[in-house]
Amino acid sequence: MSSLGSPVEPIHVKYGDRYFKFGFELCRTWEGIDGLIKQTLRDIRAPALNFEQGLYDLRGLDNHIISRWMWSNTARPGLVVFLMAQSPRPLVPFPATVPVTPRTKASAVPRVSQVGSQPSR
Repeated sequence: MSSLGSPVEPIHVKYGDRYFKFGFELCRTWEGIDGLIKQTLRDIRAPALNFEQGLYDLRGLDNHIISRWMWSNTARPGLVVFLMAQSPRPLVPFPATVPVTPRTKASAVPRVSQVGSQPSR
């Protein structure tokens, strides 16, 4: 009689209306879960979603983000996590500049005759 033990419960990953079960042994490290997420979601194409670059968060039932550095300490059989795509970070626009034309340049700089001159009487 062989004793294989009871099967280890998978890690449950929910993304939107999709639900995945990943074998615990395959995703007990960050490299494992990251690779499975990238392979599984490779076919999802949306402009704001870029899983290949790791632009996603894994959140627990308490909605706290599970960081890559804490994954190995957090991962356990039966864990339920929510995969959340990160929004691309908006580029900070440069402030608008006023175009310098000969007219604006001349009016912005006081004339020498105007500086320190007394009003005429």
